[in-house]
Amino acid sequence: QDDADPAGEWWIIRLMIDQARQGQGYGRAAMQALIPRIQARTGGAPIFLSFEPENAVAEALYRSLGFQPTGRVEGGEIVYRLEGVGG
Repeated sequence: QDDADPAGEWWIIRLMIDQARQGQGYGRAAMQALIPRIQARTGGAPIFLSFEPENAVAEALYRSLGFQPTGRVEGGEIVYRLEGVGG
């Protein structure tokens, strides 16, 4: 996305890896490439994402990358946040 959402938050809306390619490191590699690009573009603003509560694999990946739960649930999905640079 080119702009922050109306609330001024920067989101990774959806990261999807083909089922045949899951578990091969593509999701981690994509996130590790994407996060610094978003941080550079936004001046280090926090990044938000959400996922289905039963998706333990996504939760483990996002936690390992530094995302933390916000306590928010939107559209039935758990919202996580990665603090911005210096945040």
